Amino acid sequence: MVMFLLLLSSPALAVDPVLYAQARSEKHCANCDLSKAVFSFEDLAGANFEMSDLRNATLEGANLAKANLKGANLAGANLAKANLSGADLTGANLRGARLTEANLSGAKLNKVDFSKANLKLANLQRAQGKQINFTQADLTLVQAERATLTDSDFRQAKLYWSKFDLAKLTGGRFEATVLEEVRLHGADLQNVRLNDAQMIAVGMHRTLFKGAVWSDGKDCKKGSVGFCQK
Repeated sequence: MVMFLLLLSSPALAVDPVLYAQARSEKHCANCDLSKAVFSFEDLAGANFEMSDLRNATLEGANLAKANLKGANLAGANLAKANLSGADLTGANLRGARLTEANLSGAKLNKVDFSKANLKLANLQRAQGKQINFTQADLTLVQAERATLTDSDFRQAKLYWSKFDLAKLTGGRFEATVLEEVRLHGADLQNVRLNDAQMIAVGMHRTLFKGAVWSDGKDCKKGSVGFCQK
């Protein structure tokens, strides 16, 4: 009885206290309404929150390694310093979420919406996904070496001092994006769109640009390695 009253008085609980307790203890609450719930620094490794509503939830520092977050709504959630390594975020909504210093290494990111999200200092090394929405996201100082982020939208994203060495970014959209001191050594940027993009002091040793549309609107010809041959 005392525990139940404590749960009711918790600031996390505009949510159902039973669902909240289940999520914490059993790490399983698929298709649950957990919006605004507080899971700061909780160990939720391997948890199943598929299709759950976690809008504006607080998951700062939470361990969500290998968690199932497919189709989850995490719009506006606080995931700063959270461990999402190996997590499955396929189809998840993280629009406007805070992911500063989050660990997304090896995560599955197919069709994830990161628009307007703050990913500053996040780890995206070896993350895998396609058709990811990074529009207007802050990717400052992101580490995304060897990541596969194909056919993704980076328009108007902040790409300052980030590392994409050996990453696969084919088919990406970078129109009107500023790439300042970004490392793209050995990255695959074939068929990307760079119309009106600003590339300032970008590291491009052995970067592949075949089929890319350059910042001046011209196509890069075969053999474009490290720079665009027109």
